[in-house]
Amino acid sequence: MDRMKKITRKKINIRKVSGFAIWSNAIQILAMLAILLYALTCNYAFLSRSAEIGLLSVCLVIVVTGAVMDIREAFLARSIAEHTQMLEDAYAQLEALNHTLRKQRHDTRNHLQVILSLTEMNEYDALKDYIERIYADLIQVGGASRTDIPAINALLAAKQVDCSERGIRFECIVESPWSELGENAWALCRVLGNLIDNARDAILTLPQPEGHIIRVRFAESKEFFHFEVGNDGPVIPTDTLDRIFTMGYTTKSHGHGSGLAIVRETMQALGGTIAVSSNNSQTIFSGDIPRTNAF
Repeated sequence: MDRMKKITRKKINIRKVSGFAIWSNAIQILAMLAILLYALTCNYAFLSRSAEIGLLSVCLVIVVTGAVMDIREAFLARSIAEHTQMLEDAYAQLEALNHTLRKQRHDTRNHLQVILSLTEMNEYDALKDYIERIYADLIQVGGASRTDIPAINALLAAKQVDCSERGIRFECIVESPWSELGENAWALCRVLGNLIDNARDAILTLPQPEGHIIRVRFAESKEFFHFEVGNDGPVIPTDTLDRIFTMGYTTKSHGHGSGLAIVRETMQALGGTIAVSSNNSQTIFSGDIPRTNAF
């Protein structure tokens, strides 16, 4: 397990490498086309014109074929990198949930000892209050398991516990269990995880983040699977709304500004859309995935 963690945590910038390969091969193709055009318009004494054209044509075919294959492999490598990152995110979310479950299992033994002692001492009022506190803690994990998709349930449970530890309220409204979404829900987990983290970070910028709320909503219609991630943190300025999904743009003092750009790219890959609205009372990111294109 430790070896797997070390391997998955090595960050290789495949996006930059593949981008370089794409552009370099594209320039190579254009250069060869320019050479061919030059050869067709000029005469050389040491080669016949047919020989010149034949030689350059062979070179062109070889270079173009290699370049096309390189570009294809570059796009494939980028796709693999995105899927790998998606699985790493999912692994981290499941690891966080598993840690919480192990902690609660350990605490249960201590809780049972306290309950037994209070019962033996006939302290029933104190026993009632203690059990209510335990129930409120346990429902943080169990309460998030409301959809028909285990991956999303695990994500919501982990995020709910994370927010609770920071004093942020977390509410999940499931108007539809998304039972027909399909098996490849990890892509949507990546979207929801980024949006929830973004909402949490926005609330944590407030002087007193405790008591503020993140609300996640699931719904669907005949045409779309619909979700919303909202928070009552600071308003997003209008001029920022137009750039918020741009790769590299961020208002945070840390980070690379890739979270919301990844959200948009993932939604576009699913054939869906993502939008944001913000006012003094709430900020809501809403997304729609067409049912016909949903995984």
